[in-house]
Amino acid sequence: LFPYTTLFRSDIADAKVVYLDTMPEIQKLKAKVTLLPTSAEISIVSAVCNNVQATGGSVKFLDFDKDTVWFDANVTLAGKARDVLQIVDSDPLNVCDDLSVSCQDVQGDVSGVLQLRFPFDEQLEDKLTFSVKADIENAVLPVPQTEWTFEEGSLKLSVNNDKLVMNGRGKIENKTAQVDIHQSMTDDTDGVYELKMPMSPSMIKPYFSNINEFLKGSLLTDMILYPQKDGQILSLDFGLKDAEISLPIGYVKEFNQKGTLKATIILKNDSVQEISSVYLSIPEESIVLKGRVNLPKDKLFELQLDEIKAPRSDAQLILSVYENGSFDAFVKGEALDIEDLLYGNFFENSTETDFESSTDFTIAAKLDKLYLSQEAPFTQVDVFVRRYKGHWKDIK
Repeated sequence: LFPYTTLFRSDIADAKVVYLDTMPEIQKLKAKVTLLPTSAEISIVSAVCNNVQATGGSVKFLDFDKDTVWFDANVTLAGKARDVLQIVDSDPLNVCDDLSVSCQDVQGDVSGVLQLRFPFDEQLEDKLTFSVKADIENAVLPVPQTEWTFEEGSLKLSVNNDKLVMNGRGKIENKTAQVDIHQSMTDDTDGVYELKMPMSPSMIKPYFSNINEFLKGSLLTDMILYPQKDGQILSLDFGLKDAEISLPIGYVKEFNQKGTLKATIILKNDSVQEISSVYLSIPEESIVLKGRVNLPKDKLFELQLDEIKAPRSDAQLILSVYENGSFDAFVKGEALDIEDLLYGNFFENSTETDFESSTDFTIAAKLDKLYLSQEAPFTQVDVFVRRYKGHWKDIK
C-alpha cells in the first residue's frame, strides 16, 4: 500500500483521547478520523480539555511502520487563562515555573494554538517539543515581588522548549503599564523582566513610608529585573519631568523640569542587599549626583556620593545612618552649597531643641569653599564636631 492510501475514514462524536498520563485528556471530541497505512489523523471539529474549548486543529499518530510511534498535535484553543495555563503547566511542560507566578493567580480570556510532539518510548521527555502562541485579553495577574496587580491586560504569549516571551499593555493602579518578559526555559539566570509605567507616591509608599514628603506627581518608570544564580538585579530608570521632588539637600525640582534618576539594586532572598549605583541628573540646574547605598549590618544605611555637582558645589560625601537615628557625615571637595538646606523647609517639622536632644552625630568637613548664603563663601573649611548623649564632645 502507498503511505497515503486511505484505509478508513469516519466521523466520531463524544470520544476521548489520552496521550500522556500527566496531562489532561481530550474529552467530548467531535472529529473526522482518517486511517492511513503508516499513520492516523484526527481532524478536530470541537473538543474540551480541562474546561478549555478546542475549536480546530489535528492530532496525529505517526510512523506505524517504525519502531517508535510519534504523537503530533496542533490544536486551536479558547478558554480561561488559568485553565489553559494548567494544561501547559502539566508535567513535563511546567511553563508557569518560568512565568514566576502561579497559574491559579492568572485571569483572562485566552485564544491560541498549542503544538505538541513526542515519541511513545522511554526517551519521551528528552525528545518532547512544544510550542504555545496565544493572546490573553482582560488579563489580570500579580506583579512578582510587589503588592501591585496588572489588570485590563492585552498580552501576547509565546513559549517553546527554548524560551518564553510575553508582552503587552494593561493597567497597574489605574495607570497604563507595559510589560515585556523574556525568559530562557533552560537557564533560570537568562531572563529579562521589564515593566514601564508612571509611578505615583501611593505606589511607592509601601516600600518608602514617607515618600509623600519628597514626591508629588508621578515618575515615568522603567524597571528591569535580571535573574541571577543567587538573587536578582533590579535596574530602575525614572523620568522626572512630571514630578516635583524635594531633595534632602533643600533643593526642590519643579514640575516640567527634565531630569533622570537611575539606580541598580542587588536583591537576595527577596530583600535588598545594596544599591550598587545611584545617578541623578537635572540638566537645567547643572545638578549631578553619583554614588551608591550600602546596607551594612551595623547601620541602617550608608550613602556614599562620589560626585555632588551643582552650580556652587563640587564635593564627595559619606553619610552613615544608624538604627537609633544617629548619623555620621564626612564631606570633602572643592565647594559645597548648603544655603537651601539651612533656609529651606527640610527641617520645618522639627526644632533645634528636638534635634539636639535626640540625635547623636559626627560631622567632619574639609572644603575649599562652603556657601551658607548668597554672600561670599567661607574658605579653607576644616571642621570636626561630635555630639553624644546630649553633650558636645568635640568641636574643632
